[in-house]
Amino acid sequence: MLHLAINCPSGNPLSMAHRIYLYNFNYAQVADAAPNEKSVSNLGGILAGIGTTDKENLTMVEWNYEFPIFLHSLLIDNPFISTPLYNGDEGGIYAPAPEGKVQLKKFYNFIERHAAVLIDDQQAFLKARQKIFEFLDQRVIHNFFHLDAWDVFNMDDDHHEDQAVDLLEDIEVSNAIITEAIANDDPKLLDRHPDYDPGQSSFQSFREQLNFEGYNYGWRVIQSGVYDDIDDEAQYFIIEENELLGIENFAEELILPIAYTSIEEVDDLGFVIMQNDRFGFFIPEEGIVQECDIPTAEEMEEWIENYRIAAAAKAFETYGGSLKEPEAADLHNMAIDAVEEGDMETAFHYYELAAELGQPESMNDLGWYYSTPDYFNENKSYYWYRKGAKAGFPMAMTGFGLCHIDGIGIQQNTEKGIEWLLKAADLGEAEAYKTLISIYRTDPAFKDEIKVTEMIELAKKAGIELKD
Repeated sequence: MLHLAINCPSGNPLSMAHRIYLYNFNYAQVADAAPNEKSVSNLGGILAGIGTTDKENLTMVEWNYEFPIFLHSLLIDNPFISTPLYNGDEGGIYAPAPEGKVQLKKFYNFIERHAAVLIDDQQAFLKARQKIFEFLDQRVIHNFFHLDAWDVFNMDDDHHEDQAVDLLEDIEVSNAIITEAIANDDPKLLDRHPDYDPGQSSFQSFREQLNFEGYNYGWRVIQSGVYDDIDDEAQYFIIEENELLGIENFAEELILPIAYTSIEEVDDLGFVIMQNDRFGFFIPEEGIVQECDIPTAEEMEEWIENYRIAAAAKAFETYGGSLKEPEAADLHNMAIDAVEEGDMETAFHYYELAAELGQPESMNDLGWYYSTPDYFNENKSYYWYRKGAKAGFPMAMTGFGLCHIDGIGIQQNTEKGIEWLLKAADLGEAEAYKTLISIYRTDPAFKDEIKVTEMIELAKKAGIELKD
């Protein structure tokens, strides 16, 4: 596999991480015949036919090196070890899903009850908790969990079976402590886990681990295996009844009454609604922002623009700004100024604000910075490169393609990475051409001298200078 430098000033390459996977899969015979002891069962003979289609399997976690303690409750119901579903021939961990889902919800409700001593950002926690619960209810529909740590086990010379026993024992210790804490309604008991002993991990308490930004209270972990699917999926749906329209959320809950003659979505902001030949606007997260009393489409467009400006100004003020109508480009430039002054904390603030306002260069820069050793966070790098690529920024497309090629923030997939590089090359992105030429020259699976020649000619036509 190639490990290529992402398009960036210093050319620092990303590194490859070892991953742990959690699958939710459907196979009734496993649920009926699951043994309670930790031993190799007859699963090996029947799992080969399960396959990986969306109907039978959901890859719900694809995380680096670990399976965080606050998700161990998913494997509370008589977990056992047997033949892995996809990788290797020993050391797969299994547990029935229904009770695991119940216990995880119970644990998160316990955390919420003790938010004062466990949570740093209660609003962020509640949002993550809601997303996790919706995900469990709507997507985790199969009857078994399978924890596959094959890639992580490969880092050690011990047999995978022995490592699986150790991992399962750790999970069982976690669940015993969690169960005791809930039974006694005492969050302090969570700190008894041996992982919080000095020198065992970078976290010294459950609270410290739970509030670590990279986890997003578990939501970033639990959705990591299906990130693209979740992110692209519609969260709100226009429904019709008796020639009138309303809006439901993903859980089929009515969030806008069926009372409107027209509803049209406005990119990622909300919906223009129409009633009695007058316009209004609906933002799902905030309710009806503007009732239907705007007479013309032109005035509706003006209202939307004013709303965007007001929202941007409000956000900008939270970072100490003074512009009345800040533009994303202004914030991007302020981030660059902060970088030149060596104030990276301020730079990240402005980069993220600009990116949230749709500035694709900021998205790309964030993707790059989170790929560098000083700020390395492969999930954030993937996230921001993906946002920039989806926004059509060629450099971000290159970075996003390389995320797939090197397995950064997502499962390695060179073919998909090439697709994004080709999109970037079509837009004249020099590094995309250079990377494609390198792949077609050196990667055994994609080596193709004809394509090398083709890429060189296309680059020349695009005015791109290539160096041998």
